[in-house]
Amino acid sequence: MATYPKVLKPWRGFPNMNGLHGIALNVNQTPAAQNVYGQPTRSGVVLVKDVAFHIGTIPRGSIILPISGFVSTAFTATVTLKIGSKTVPEGVLATATLAPGTAGYKANLAPGTLAAAPLTEDTPVYALAEVIAPAAGVMSIVIPFYIHRD
Repeated sequence: MATYPKVLKPWRGFPNMNGLHGIALNVNQTPAAQNVYGQPTRSGVVLVKDVAFHIGTIPRGSIILPISGFVSTAFTATVTLKIGSKTVPEGVLATATLAPGTAGYKANLAPGTLAAAPLTEDTPVYALAEVIAPAAGVMSIVIPFYIHRD
């Protein structure tokens, strides 16, 4: 059973701005003390099996748009990475759509079922690694959304 954080960061943005907003996730399962140039490596969260990481909150009335991602280091083949809400774990992005076991840039990834209509309530979005915590892998994902206000 997954563990979710008890305290969430509220959505901070400009709800009246007519533009795109977004939340991002940077994962670095292979942290090193320094890169080949002697500088610290880029930061990112380390996913733990069955422990959800709160990426951000998408506000009520938003429409989730196609997602972009870049997997620079492929993840362990057996990893199941779900991105979504507490009630719909793959509601934003499914493992099969992201294909974290394959490195490369992934554009216009179709969002999950939460993108079928504007959100009816503020929706916290989580990243959840199931089956096994990946032993290796580095990726970045951007989840854009548009706030529809009447």
